Formats: sequence, structure tokens, C-alpha cells
Amino acid sequence: MIEPKTFMRNVCATAIVVAIVGQVLDSIDFPLNYQVVFMSLSVGGLVSYYYTSHISLPDAEPPPSSKGQSAGERMRGYVGMIRSEKPFVSFALKRFVYLSGTALAAPLFPLYYVRVIQADDAWIGIINTVQTAIMLLGYVIWTRQTKRRGSRFVLLVTTLSMAFYPILTAFTHSVEVIVIYAGFAGIFQAGQDLVFFDELMKTVPPKYSATFVSLSASIEYLSRVASPIVGTILADQIGIGGGLVVSGAIRLVGYVLFAFADRAQPSMLPPPSMPTPLPKSTAASEQP
Repeated sequence: MIEPKTFMRNVCATAIVVAIVGQVLDSIDFPLNYQVVFMSLSVGGLVSYYYTSHISLPDAEPPPSSKGQSAGERMRGYVGMIRSEKPFVSFALKRFVYLSGTALAAPLFPLYYVRVIQADDAWIGIINTVQTAIMLLGYVIWTRQTKRRGSRFVLLVTTLSMAFYPILTAFTHSVEVIVIYAGFAGIFQAGQDLVFFDELMKTVPPKYSATFVSLSASIEYLSRVASPIVGTILADQIGIGGGLVVSGAIRLVGYVLFAFADRAQPSMLPPPSMPTPLPKSTAASEQP
């Protein structure tokens, strides 16, 4: 679980910066406005690097050395280790489907704001600020729900809710309504961010956590690279709104996969043990 103070600091900082950026872009003439923003973000990145470089992590036990093995043997061992962890493979693939739907809409939202609803830089800054700031409330809500009902419940509710966000946006032409949608999306996005990693780590063997987490991150980045390209191609063919609808449909498919896994979970448990039969002499004495 993400540490509450760290999460809230990050969300507050992001919300404040996004709000300032939106106002700066509208207050200064182009292209100086973007130059100022990009230079400021670069300075912020250097400050972030300073603090993250001072983070100390406990030493982890390294995996057994594969020295002396050929590249083919190491690759077969790696693939075999991954395939042996079926819960990880199942969750990673479902997560890939859902995140592909999310990444597909990443370039479409700003295009929709600018080209369809004619939102200026200030309104775009407000939309992103509201969505980010409301995540603070969402974090409080879903932290409590996770403790009460479990992370699986939060995962299903948030993934289903976020699936409708791009679809509702695609049928909306009012920037004020878009701000409201962004606020609700921030609430559910917070819960999704909280439990996605937690659910992943439940499927990862602790001894090889670095290997499995790195593979999961690689799969996630694959969706982030490929899906936006697909999204822009779809936008050219069926329109930006149509691309947002496809994004929501893919997310719904991902939700169904998660929900199906949730229903199938009990069948994975071992069957209840049968009562041990009593000896004949004892069984006979129990009868009236």
C-alpha cells in the first residue's frame, strides 16, 4: 500500500503545478509561455532527482546466479519461471488489456478538449487540476473501503467506473460538464492506483519480486507505447469521440476479465475435507 503522506504530497504538488501551468499558458504569449513552462518543469525534475537519490532501500537477497549457462538456457529458465506463476501471468494479461484501453485514450482527451469542445489552456488546466485534486478524497475513501471490503472489491468498482469515463466524455460538448466528469474520474482513479499494484504483488513470489515487477512494468510500457498510436489512427478513421468510445469498450473488456477471475477464484480453492468415517464399532454405538 502507498504511504498516505507520500501519496498526498505528490497529489497536492501535482494539482498545484497543473493549475499554475494552465494559467501561465494563458497569461503569456506563445511561444514564450511554453518555453517558461518546460524550463520550470525541467528544474522541478532536477529537484525531484535530488530527493529520490537520497532514498535508501533495504538490501534484497539476489536470485541464484546463472553464471556458466548459455543465453538460451537462461532464457528458457526465465520463461519457465514466469510460466510457473500462473496467477501472475493471468493478472498481468488482464492488466495489460485494461491499461491498453487507458493508454489508447491518452492522446485523445486533450485533442477532444481542444478540437471538439474548444477548451482553452486555462480550462484544460482546470480539468486536470480538478481530477488530480479530487484524488485526495478518493484516496481516503478507497483506503477505508480496502480495509473493510478488500482490494478486490475496490479493483472491480474502480475499473468499471473508469471504463465509462471516456464514453461519457465522447458524448459531452460542455466544458463545465467535462470538469464534473474529471472530478468523478479522479475519485475512482485514486482507488485504481492504490489496488492495482497491491493486487499484482499478491501474485509475485517475494524472492523474485524484482524480476516479476520489471516484467510487469515492461508489459505496461508496451501498452503505453503501442496503444496511443492505435488511438490516433482510430481518431482519423472514426473521429476522436469514436476513439474514446473504443477506449471505454476495451476497459470494459478488461473489467469483465477481472470480474470473471473474481468469480472463478473460489473454484481454485481446495475442496473441503470430508469427515473421517467412524470405526464400525463406534458408528454402531452412536445409533439409537
